[in-house]
Amino acid sequence: LESCDITIKDYQEMFETEDTLLCVLGLSDITPQELLANIRKYDTPTDWSAKYSDTYMLDKCKDYISYSKENKALCEKYGFYYFETSRDRSSIFKEIVKNIEKDL
Repeated sequence: LESCDITIKDYQEMFETEDTLLCVLGLSDITPQELLANIRKYDTPTDWSAKYSDTYMLDKCKDYISYSKENKALCEKYGFYYFETSRDRSSIFKEIVKNIEKDL
């Protein structure tokens, strides 16, 4: 789950089953300004975010970081995997795959 789009509560209400492995991706260790810079760096004209102003997107970034922090705390509480994707994503994705393989 990308924690900008869905919360742990949403997951528990809609998707939780005994056969589910939950890996939550979050952005809790980044500033809103850094996140916006990352978004703008990879924006293409067809991305949803490209049509919005930096002011609007900065508010969205603050929301995304807040959601991630909440989800991180809930992951710790319920024992779900939480992966910080603010930096060094390629090594994080390798770690995710390793954890999935371990749990299969």
